[in-house]
Amino acid sequence: MTNIIIQISKYIIILLMAAYTFSCFSIFTRNYEDEEKRVLIRQDVLLFLLQMVSFFAMYTAKKDLRILFYLCSTGCCHTGSDPLI
Repeated sequence: MTNIIIQISKYIIILLMAAYTFSCFSIFTRNYEDEEKRVLIRQDVLLFLLQMVSFFAMYTAKKDLRILFYLCSTGCCHTGSDPLI
């Protein structure tokens, strides 16, 4: 079961990276600032999902709880909230 989850996560990571790359190049075609903000928010969401899938795959492979703590700490830093609260 672990191998299946890791293999599926590899394909999900590839799809997320492709979507992020397309989003990076598509921002140059936007003429209005509100459309650019929407693309930038989409890029943030894609990067966070990429991070979440990667940490979940590492946790599945290693079964080390410290990996989930790293995910929580990077998630708090990514959203701008205080991880100590």
